[in-house]
Amino acid sequence: MSSYALNSATYELTDELTEWDDILIAKGVQTRDDRLYAKGLDPEQHKLKAKEVEVEGPTQEEIIDKFATTDDIDELEEEQFDDTTSLEKIREKRIQEMKEARLKARFGEVYEIVKPDYIREVTECSNTGCWVICCLYEDHIPGCTLMLEAMAANAKKFRDIKFVKIKSQQAVEKMPESKLPALFLYRDGKNSIQEFTLANFGGMTMKPANLEWYLAKLGLVKTDLESNPIHSYIQKKVKKVMKATEIKGLDSDDEFDDDPFLDSSDEDQ
Repeated sequence: MSSYALNSATYELTDELTEWDDILIAKGVQTRDDRLYAKGLDPEQHKLKAKEVEVEGPTQEEIIDKFATTDDIDELEEEQFDDTTSLEKIREKRIQEMKEARLKARFGEVYEIVKPDYIREVTECSNTGCWVICCLYEDHIPGCTLMLEAMAANAKKFRDIKFVKIKSQQAVEKMPESKLPALFLYRDGKNSIQEFTLANFGGMTMKPANLEWYLAKLGLVKTDLESNPIHSYIQKKVKKVMKATEIKGLDSDDEFDDDPFLDSSDEDQ
């Protein structure tokens, strides 16, 4: 803003138009630029200034809603926040968010249950807004060991899902071992999904990622996995066979002496 002196007094130059300026412009006697020139101002500078858009910052309530903790809200109450009604709504919202976070992170391991616990720990628990995944198993079945290892890894990663295990003969009398491990997925008190054996989890090559992918496809979890681990494993094995063929100089009709899928290095896949 410019200024000029007259009779030892200082007058600030302003681009605000007076009523007289408005009359002259309205009657077409002069333009706005003419009036600014008459005031000793550069119209071009003030045109740029007029185009500037003032960005309104967030309100006090918006800042509190986004960043304040419950302790911050308590301090604001002590300082007599100017809108106690809004503050109380924000407090209630924050407390609800904390309750939901605690509810989602309440599990984290695979819980062993027995038959008398089944209704309470599985069916009724699934009515509290979470998924419950129950695995029927037997210790001497290798596939069950793989499934339980995968469940333990996923339980730590997805703490809003309850993973439980129960000996198959406790859960279902005369349960065929050929169907183990058996998974029963509960939600809202209902067993909505069942899986038997490791057929959909990569068989005896099952890793925790296979179970994670399966749960993600059902919409139970969000995953960073970009593709089905089973497909990735198959692709690696195909490449391995092709490489072995090139090294041995075999034709497509030749037979292998050894099964390349049973290489000891498979344990690291």
